[in-house]
Amino acid sequence: MRNWDEPTHFEDAMRYFAASRYNRHDQQKENTMTEKKLYQINSLVSTVKYGHKLAVNSAGKWVMEIKGTGEVVTCDKDDVEEVMPYTVSIQFGTGKQIYSYLAEKGSVELNAFYIFDAALGRAIAQVVKLDTKSPAASVEFKPLAKLNVTLSE
Repeated sequence: MRNWDEPTHFEDAMRYFAASRYNRHDQQKENTMTEKKLYQINSLVSTVKYGHKLAVNSAGKWVMEIKGTGEVVTCDKDDVEEVMPYTVSIQFGTGKQIYSYLAEKGSVELNAFYIFDAALGRAIAQVVKLDTKSPAASVEFKPLAKLNVTLSE
């Protein structure tokens, strides 16, 4: 016979679910609060400076903290560029979908074909765009070989 003073498995599961959901929400909020993007500030003096955006002031200018010095400056949004890794757009021979990959500048050529180890095995891939500055790129493009082909018209 059931003891009505003890929780059921369902009630235990619901409490666990609620607690874990609450913890995940706090963790996600904490990660977004501490995440800072790095920007290159082009309008300051003759040297390039890097910094983090702190806020936007009442005049619409970005309030930036200079990396390394802690100096706080204001600048126009147009004078600031987010620092992004070098990325390229790749299209595999079998589809129309374009994927973003990290790459070293100068390591691949535009419109060149490469043999590449993809998630589903070896594939032929074409570089369709260089320096895309894509935030979606998370895997480095490491081709095994470049194919020397001439496309007929």
